[in-house]
Amino acid sequence: MLRRFGIFAITFVVVIAGGIALAQMGEYLPSADSGEAEVGALESGFFTTSTKVAEEEKIEKDTTTTTVKAEKPEEAPVKAEVVEEDRKTEAVPEEPKVDTDPPDLIITSPENGQTVSARDFRFEGKVEPGASVKAAGYFADVNDDGRWSIVLRLEVGGNLATFRAYDAAGNVSEATVKVYYQTEGGEHAFTANQVHKVSHENPPFDVFYGTGRPGATVSATSEYGSGSTTINEKGKWEMKVKFPDAPYYTWFAVKLRDSDGHSKTFEFKSKYNPDATYDFTINQKYGVNSSPWEKFTGTATPGTVIGAYSEYGSAETVAEGGQFYLKVHFEGLAPGQTIGIVVETTEGDRRTFNFRYEPAPIGFSAIQKYGACSENPPYEVFKGTATPGATIWAESPFGGGTTVAGDYGNWDLKVYFEGATPGVPFNVTVGDSEGHTKTFSFIVLDK
Repeated sequence: MLRRFGIFAITFVVVIAGGIALAQMGEYLPSADSGEAEVGALESGFFTTSTKVAEEEKIEKDTTTTTVKAEKPEEAPVKAEVVEEDRKTEAVPEEPKVDTDPPDLIITSPENGQTVSARDFRFEGKVEPGASVKAAGYFADVNDDGRWSIVLRLEVGGNLATFRAYDAAGNVSEATVKVYYQTEGGEHAFTANQVHKVSHENPPFDVFYGTGRPGATVSATSEYGSGSTTINEKGKWEMKVKFPDAPYYTWFAVKLRDSDGHSKTFEFKSKYNPDATYDFTINQKYGVNSSPWEKFTGTATPGTVIGAYSEYGSAETVAEGGQFYLKVHFEGLAPGQTIGIVVETTEGDRRTFNFRYEPAPIGFSAIQKYGACSENPPYEVFKGTATPGATIWAESPFGGGTTVAGDYGNWDLKVYFEGATPGVPFNVTVGDSEGHTKTFSFIVLDK
């Protein structure tokens, strides 16, 4: 055991001594001239030197002065740049487009060459929205999507209907359609009509009219008178037939026949009696009237002259067939004023009547006749009603005018528009001196 302890002690002493020796060697720093170096120390000196060299190079670069020649840049032409810039940013304005295209106009009904049985027939079609359509002097009804319609009266046989469309720029288009109006009996059916049936005249007469084949002859025959005529190119005819020998108050037959063999018979009666004597009778129709005129009717010996006379107007007539009709107008008669009227005959008869003019209130109204015009100078006609004596006026940027409502409240006014631009609509205002107004639109069309 002592032997083991001794070995342990010797080992411990050796370890302690080695540690002291190593500690002394770590404190030794060899000089550069000694030639001795320790690996760890050399490595440490290498890293330190490299860092310093990098810092020195950085300082050298920072302190190096570089001379740069300063030159003034060339100035670009300012004007040229502005022009170039304007070309890039400003759009060149386009020239305004002028509408020279005529409006589209289509006839949808009837078909060309169609035969119809209605005398008053409705034509229909389509037009460019905003355009107007006119036929036979009348404007068609046009809705917002351009659908139009108008009723025209047809003649027996072929009818060529012409329609014209006008747009806001003044362009015009035209369309036509041919339609045949055929009566129940055919295109040129024979028809005959009687106007009077009785007559008080001397000689008594009647008027007949109708349709038939153009060029055919129509004749009227009776026991007491006859006549004839030729059907015109439109298939129409009219004839006045006198019956000088007709008996008084007796019906007799009058036969109408055309050269194609068609016929129709009528009855006629004369109320004229050349041998009769007539007592003078007279009847006043109104006494008080909203218009300044009066009517008288009555009987008198045929050929007698009957006259009505007053301070404001007079009239005369002749009794034919023993009867007479007389109408008297009173110019300048004031509303509410009562006047006397004397009626006399050449037979010595005399009657006196009173009359009062009481006009009813008449409201203001105005209508436009055309709406467009291609004449030079262009013009429009307005008409309507207003209080009698009221001043009617029309105003527009290109012309105006005035007139006065007549005694019956009616008026019409023609206005010219000098200098109006074709194709450009403008307003025309019409009014009266009582403050009523109405505005219309008008457009001048290019010829």
